[in-house]
Amino acid sequence: PMLATGYRLEPKLTKLHFTAAGFITSDHGSVDADGFVTILGRADDVININGVNVSAGAVEQVISDIPEVTAVLVLPIAGPSDETAIVAAVETSSISTIEAVIKATVQQRLGLAAVPCHVIVQTELPMLPNGKIDREVISMIATQSGRLPWQR
Repeated sequence: PMLATGYRLEPKLTKLHFTAAGFITSDHGSVDADGFVTILGRADDVININGVNVSAGAVEQVISDIPEVTAVLVLPIAGPSDETAIVAAVETSSISTIEAVIKATVQQRLGLAAVPCHVIVQTELPMLPNGKIDREVISMIATQSGRLPWQR
């Protein structure tokens, strides 16, 4: 009874997501033997790296499990010729050593394709008024870094 009836002025999205069975999300998840649902990420956060599908949410989870990391954002940055790079922005006080720890941990847990090509390390990440990390600012920092594969 709490579900909306559709998206305002978006009939195609309404038809796609609001069905007789309920609301269809873009979330990936699992249900354990006790019936508990665990959200694993979103279908729309998949980044294709050299033919390998990498979940930005999974990379964020691995990085957020590192004790020195207090906040993290993982996003794809599109290059000039259909090339995409994974960038991670982290908030930490361990600035000098954290990038190597992040890359090693992600590679060990998710594989080489999931390793961010660039890790933006800050003591405080830029935030929006709603408390979320400012994706636009992080994207701008990444594209101006000179550390993306097509910038080398």
